[in-house]
Amino acid sequence: PIEPTCRLLPLLGEHFARRFPSMKWMIHDVGRKEALVYDEEEWYLTPCDLPGVTDFGPREEHYQHLWRTYFAVAAVENRKSPDRQRNRMPKKAWKWLVEIPRGKREPGA
Repeated sequence: PIEPTCRLLPLLGEHFARRFPSMKWMIHDVGRKEALVYDEEEWYLTPCDLPGVTDFGPREEHYQHLWRTYFAVAAVENRKSPDRQRNRMPKKAWKWLVEIPRGKREPGA
């Protein structure tokens, strides 16, 4: 899920289709209630209203766990700068960051 200020999904389709050509994926614009969907052949925009849905099952939880593990292990302890990280990421996006443990609402905290 994302909540961009502007309507970005049409601009993201080609990029993500090239980046992940052998993977099915969806990017959900929560505010505009639409989704960018890729089915391993083409990407398309579709209306999508998933109120309150943030859990898509064990497979999604597994991938989120892998990302959090990568994020924690790849970080260089001496180069961590929570203040800088908070300043470079818009506050409105913090709630969608997978690497932030549930219950925390800001990067680096």
